[in-house]
Amino acid sequence: MRPVCDIRQRKFPECKECKNKEEREQNSSDGICCIKSELDALPLRYIELCSGPGRCSTRDGWEQDGTALAILNHPDYENIADAIFIDYNQDVVDTLNQRIQNLSISNAKAYLGDYNNPQSILAAMRSRRFDGLTLCLVDPTDCSVPFDTIQTIYNESNQKCDFIISFFRKTDFHRNCIEATTNSNFQEAREKYQRFLGNSHFFTRSDVRDAAEFSHRDRISELFRKDYAGSLKRMGLIYQDTVGIDNIYNLLFATSNPRGLDFWNKARKYAPNGQGTLF
Repeated sequence: MRPVCDIRQRKFPECKECKNKEEREQNSSDGICCIKSELDALPLRYIELCSGPGRCSTRDGWEQDGTALAILNHPDYENIADAIFIDYNQDVVDTLNQRIQNLSISNAKAYLGDYNNPQSILAAMRSRRFDGLTLCLVDPTDCSVPFDTIQTIYNESNQKCDFIISFFRKTDFHRNCIEATTNSNFQEAREKYQRFLGNSHFFTRSDVRDAAEFSHRDRISELFRKDYAGSLKRMGLIYQDTVGIDNIYNLLFATSNPRGLDFWNKARKYAPNGQGTLF
Protein backbone atom coordinates (compact mmCIF):
# COMPACT_ATOMS: atom_id res chain seq x y z
CA MET A 1 0.00 0.00 0.00
CA ARG A 2 1.09 3.55 -0.68
CA PRO A 3 1.32 6.04 2.21
CA VAL A 4 -1.89 7.86 3.01
CA CYS A 5 -2.53 11.36 4.25
CA ASP A 6 -3.26 11.80 7.95
CA ILE A 7 -5.52 14.84 8.29
CA ARG A 8 -5.10 14.73 12.08
CA GLN A 9 -8.80 14.87 12.83
CA ARG A 10 -9.65 15.39 16.45
CA LYS A 11 -12.65 16.33 18.54
CA PHE A 12 -13.25 20.08 18.82
CA PRO A 13 -14.89 20.27 22.28
CA GLU A 14 -15.69 23.99 22.21
CA CYS A 15 -17.27 23.83 18.75
CA LYS A 16 -20.68 25.49 18.58
CA GLU A 17 -21.70 23.17 15.71
CA CYS A 18 -23.24 25.94 13.62
CA LYS A 19 -26.25 24.62 11.76
CA ASN A 20 -26.84 27.40 9.24
CA LYS A 21 -25.34 30.48 7.62
CA GLU A 22 -26.69 32.80 10.31
CA GLU A 23 -25.04 30.84 13.12
CA ARG A 24 -21.75 30.62 11.21
CA GLU A 25 -21.75 34.39 10.67
CA GLN A 26 -22.47 34.94 14.35
CA ASN A 27 -19.59 32.72 15.46
CA SER A 28 -17.00 33.69 12.88
CA SER A 29 -15.40 36.57 11.03
CA ASP A 30 -15.07 36.11 7.27
CA GLY A 31 -15.46 32.37 7.88
CA ILE A 32 -12.72 32.28 10.53
CA CYS A 33 -14.00 30.57 13.67
CA CYS A 34 -14.02 32.59 16.88
CA ILE A 35 -12.58 29.55 18.71
CA LYS A 36 -9.00 28.53 17.99
CA SER A 37 -7.60 25.08 17.29
CA GLU A 38 -7.10 22.63 20.15
CA LEU A 39 -4.05 21.33 18.32
CA ASP A 40 -1.93 24.45 17.84
CA ALA A 41 -4.01 27.39 19.18
CA LEU A 42 -4.16 28.97 15.72
CA PRO A 43 -7.34 29.99 13.83
CA LEU A 44 -9.66 27.63 11.99
CA ARG A 45 -11.97 28.29 9.06
CA TYR A 46 -15.45 26.75 8.63
CA ILE A 47 -15.36 26.66 4.86
CA GLU A 48 -12.13 26.68 2.88
CA LEU A 49 -12.10 29.63 0.52
CA CYS A 50 -8.89 29.61 -1.49
CA SER A 51 -6.11 27.91 0.49
CA GLY A 52 -7.54 28.37 3.98
CA PRO A 53 -5.41 28.70 7.16
CA GLY A 54 -4.41 25.03 7.20
CA ARG A 55 -6.92 23.71 9.74
CA CYS A 56 -10.69 23.76 9.46
CA SER A 57 -13.68 22.94 11.64
CA THR A 58 -16.52 20.68 10.58
CA ARG A 59 -20.20 21.13 11.32
CA ASP A 60 -20.29 18.18 13.70
CA GLY A 61 -17.73 19.30 16.25
CA TRP A 62 -14.41 18.17 14.78
CA GLU A 63 -11.33 19.91 13.45
CA GLN A 64 -8.90 18.61 10.87
CA ASP A 65 -6.20 19.60 8.42
CA GLY A 66 -7.40 21.51 5.39
CA THR A 67 -6.10 21.00 1.87
CA ALA A 68 -2.86 22.92 2.37
CA LEU A 69 -1.63 20.98 5.42
CA ALA A 70 -2.94 17.72 3.98
CA ILE A 71 -0.59 18.27 1.03
CA LEU A 72 2.36 19.40 3.14
CA ASN A 73 2.04 16.51 5.61
CA HIS A 74 1.71 13.81 2.98
CA PRO A 75 4.80 11.56 2.69
CA ASP A 76 4.97 12.19 -1.06
CA TYR A 77 5.35 15.94 -0.58
CA GLU A 78 9.08 15.31 -0.74
CA ASN A 79 8.63 15.00 -4.53
CA ILE A 80 7.31 18.57 -4.84
CA ALA A 81 9.92 21.25 -5.46
CA ASP A 82 7.83 24.25 -4.47
CA ALA A 83 4.30 24.95 -3.25
CA ILE A 84 2.29 28.17 -3.40
CA PHE A 85 -0.98 28.72 -1.55
CA ILE A 86 -3.27 31.67 -2.26
CA ASP A 87 -5.91 33.27 -0.06
CA TYR A 88 -7.57 36.69 -0.17
CA ASN A 89 -7.56 37.15 3.63
CA GLN A 90 -4.33 38.43 5.19
CA ASP A 91 -5.03 36.81 8.57
CA VAL A 92 -5.53 33.46 6.85
CA VAL A 93 -2.29 33.88 4.89
CA ASP A 94 -0.37 34.75 8.06
CA THR A 95 -1.88 31.79 9.93
CA LEU A 96 -1.03 29.31 7.20
CA ASN A 97 2.52 30.65 6.99
CA GLN A 98 2.83 30.18 10.75
CA ARG A 99 1.71 26.57 10.40
CA ILE A 100 4.14 26.04 7.53
CA GLN A 101 6.92 27.48 9.71
CA ASN A 102 5.89 25.15 12.56
CA LEU A 103 6.40 22.22 10.17
CA SER A 104 9.90 23.51 9.31
CA ILE A 105 9.06 23.41 5.62
CA SER A 106 11.11 25.86 3.57
CA ASN A 107 9.75 25.26 0.07
CA ALA A 108 6.15 26.33 0.68
CA LYS A 109 4.55 29.69 1.30
CA ALA A 110 1.12 31.34 1.39
CA TYR A 111 0.49 34.59 -0.46
CA LEU A 112 -2.22 37.18 -0.51
CA GLY A 113 -4.21 37.04 -3.74
CA ASP A 114 -7.71 37.13 -5.15
CA TYR A 115 -8.75 34.79 -7.96
CA ASN A 116 -11.08 37.54 -9.23
CA ASN A 117 -7.94 39.59 -9.84
CA PRO A 118 -5.55 37.50 -11.98
CA GLN A 119 -2.78 40.07 -11.56
CA SER A 120 -2.63 39.34 -7.84
CA ILE A 121 -2.16 35.64 -8.66
CA LEU A 122 0.64 36.55 -11.06
CA ALA A 123 2.41 38.49 -8.32
CA ALA A 124 2.44 35.38 -6.13
CA MET A 125 3.61 33.12 -8.96
CA ARG A 126 6.41 35.48 -9.95
CA SER A 127 7.75 35.43 -6.40
CA ARG A 128 8.86 31.83 -6.98
CA ARG A 129 10.79 30.30 -9.84
CA PHE A 130 8.79 28.31 -12.37
CA ASP A 131 11.19 26.29 -14.49
CA GLY A 132 9.56 22.87 -14.40
CA LEU A 133 6.17 21.22 -14.47
CA THR A 134 3.45 22.97 -12.49
CA LEU A 135 0.32 21.39 -11.04
CA CYS A 136 -2.54 23.71 -10.11
CA LEU A 137 -5.32 22.46 -7.84
CA VAL A 138 -8.55 24.49 -8.12
CA ASP A 139 -11.45 23.74 -5.80
CA PRO A 140 -14.23 26.09 -7.00
CA THR A 141 -17.09 24.91 -4.79
CA ASP A 142 -19.33 27.79 -5.87
CA CYS A 143 -17.97 28.10 -9.43
CA SER A 144 -16.72 31.61 -8.70
CA VAL A 145 -13.20 31.21 -10.14
CA PRO A 146 -13.23 33.03 -13.52
CA PHE A 147 -11.85 31.12 -16.48
CA ASP A 148 -9.64 34.14 -17.21
CA THR A 149 -7.72 33.28 -14.04
CA ILE A 150 -7.09 29.72 -15.26
CA GLN A 151 -5.88 31.12 -18.59
CA THR A 152 -3.59 33.56 -16.79
CA ILE A 153 -2.02 30.83 -14.64
CA TYR A 154 -1.51 28.60 -17.67
CA ASN A 155 0.19 31.33 -19.69
CA GLU A 156 2.40 32.42 -16.78
CA SER A 157 3.68 28.85 -16.42
CA ASN A 158 4.80 28.90 -20.07
CA GLN A 159 1.94 26.49 -20.79
CA LYS A 160 3.57 23.82 -18.62
CA CYS A 161 0.82 23.67 -16.03
CA ASP A 162 -1.51 20.74 -15.46
CA PHE A 163 -4.83 21.31 -13.68
CA ILE A 164 -6.99 19.34 -11.28
CA ILE A 165 -10.40 20.99 -10.94
CA SER A 166 -13.24 19.77 -8.74
CA PHE A 167 -16.92 19.80 -9.67
CA PHE A 168 -19.28 19.19 -6.76
CA ARG A 169 -22.36 17.19 -7.65
CA LYS A 170 -25.04 18.49 -5.31
CA THR A 171 -24.02 22.08 -4.51
CA ASP A 172 -24.24 25.54 -6.05
CA PHE A 173 -24.52 24.93 -9.82
CA HIS A 174 -26.49 21.71 -9.44
CA ARG A 175 -29.00 23.47 -7.20
CA ASN A 176 -29.30 26.54 -9.44
CA CYS A 177 -28.81 25.18 -12.95
CA ILE A 178 -32.48 25.01 -13.99
CA GLU A 179 -33.30 28.43 -12.59
CA ALA A 180 -30.16 29.96 -14.13
CA THR A 181 -31.31 28.62 -17.49
CA THR A 182 -34.98 29.62 -17.34
CA ASN A 183 -35.48 32.33 -14.71
CA SER A 184 -34.42 35.93 -15.38
CA ASN A 185 -34.22 36.53 -11.63
CA PHE A 186 -31.13 34.30 -11.62
CA GLN A 187 -29.20 36.55 -13.99
CA GLU A 188 -26.45 37.22 -11.44
CA ALA A 189 -25.88 33.50 -10.91
CA ARG A 190 -25.93 32.90 -14.67
CA GLU A 191 -23.26 35.55 -15.22
CA LYS A 192 -21.08 33.94 -12.53
CA TYR A 193 -21.32 30.55 -14.24
CA GLN A 194 -20.54 32.13 -17.61
CA ARG A 195 -17.40 33.72 -16.19
CA PHE A 196 -16.45 30.33 -14.80
CA LEU A 197 -16.94 28.63 -18.17
CA GLY A 198 -15.26 31.37 -20.16
CA ASN A 199 -18.19 31.72 -22.56
CA SER A 200 -21.67 33.26 -22.74
CA HIS A 201 -23.52 30.70 -24.85
CA PHE A 202 -24.02 27.74 -22.48
CA PHE A 203 -27.49 28.71 -21.27
CA THR A 204 -28.75 29.35 -24.80
CA ARG A 205 -27.85 25.87 -26.04
CA SER A 206 -30.86 23.80 -27.09
CA ASP A 207 -29.70 20.68 -25.21
CA VAL A 208 -29.29 22.70 -22.00
CA ARG A 209 -32.69 24.35 -22.35
CA ASP A 210 -34.33 21.02 -23.16
CA ALA A 211 -32.80 19.44 -20.05
CA ALA A 212 -34.01 22.38 -17.96
CA GLU A 213 -37.53 22.03 -19.33
CA PHE A 214 -37.66 18.45 -18.05
CA SER A 215 -35.88 19.30 -14.74
CA HIS A 216 -32.87 17.11 -15.53
CA ARG A 217 -30.34 18.70 -13.16
CA ASP A 218 -27.84 15.86 -13.46
CA ARG A 219 -27.84 16.20 -17.23
CA ILE A 220 -27.28 19.97 -17.11
CA SER A 221 -24.43 19.48 -14.61
CA GLU A 222 -22.85 16.94 -16.95
CA LEU A 223 -23.13 19.33 -19.90
CA PHE A 224 -21.67 22.11 -17.76
CA ARG A 225 -18.62 20.03 -16.87
CA LYS A 226 -18.12 18.99 -20.49
CA ASP A 227 -18.40 22.61 -21.65
CA TYR A 228 -15.70 23.57 -19.16
CA ALA A 229 -13.52 20.72 -20.40
CA GLY A 230 -14.01 22.07 -23.91
CA SER A 231 -12.76 25.49 -22.83
CA LEU A 232 -9.64 23.85 -21.43
CA LYS A 233 -9.08 21.95 -24.67
CA ARG A 234 -9.30 25.13 -26.72
CA MET A 235 -6.63 26.54 -24.42
CA GLY A 236 -4.34 23.61 -25.28
CA LEU A 237 -5.09 21.20 -22.41
CA ILE A 238 -6.31 18.47 -24.74
CA TYR A 239 -5.48 15.37 -22.67
CA GLN A 240 -8.13 14.94 -19.99
CA ASP A 241 -9.75 12.50 -17.61
CA THR A 242 -12.57 12.70 -15.05
CA VAL A 243 -12.91 10.59 -11.91
CA GLY A 244 -15.77 10.52 -9.43
CA ILE A 245 -15.05 10.67 -5.69
CA ASP A 246 -17.59 9.02 -3.33
CA ASN A 247 -20.58 10.33 -5.29
CA ILE A 248 -19.76 13.78 -3.88
CA TYR A 249 -17.72 15.42 -6.62
CA ASN A 250 -15.78 14.82 -9.83
CA LEU A 251 -12.14 15.65 -10.40
CA LEU A 252 -11.25 16.87 -13.88
CA PHE A 253 -7.59 16.46 -14.81
CA ALA A 254 -6.28 18.36 -17.83
CA THR A 255 -2.81 18.52 -19.36
CA SER A 256 -1.22 19.55 -22.65
CA ASN A 257 1.18 16.59 -22.64
CA PRO A 258 0.30 12.89 -23.08
CA ARG A 259 2.89 12.01 -20.45
CA GLY A 260 0.94 14.06 -17.93
CA LEU A 261 -2.11 11.91 -18.60
CA ASP A 262 0.03 8.80 -18.22
CA PHE A 263 1.21 10.00 -14.77
CA TRP A 264 -2.39 10.74 -13.80
CA ASN A 265 -3.58 7.29 -14.84
CA LYS A 266 -0.83 5.66 -12.80
CA ALA A 267 -1.79 7.75 -9.76
CA ARG A 268 -5.43 6.75 -10.22
CA LYS A 269 -4.54 3.11 -9.63
CA TYR A 270 -4.47 3.90 -5.92
CA ALA A 271 -7.53 4.72 -3.84
CA PRO A 272 -7.42 7.70 -1.43
CA ASN A 273 -6.60 5.28 1.41
CA GLY A 274 -3.49 4.11 -0.44
CA GLN A 275 -4.95 0.76 -1.44
CA GLY A 276 -4.19 -0.41 -4.98
CA THR A 277 -7.24 -0.69 -7.23
CA LEU A 278 -8.09 -2.39 -10.48
CA PHE A 279 -8.04 0.15 -13.30
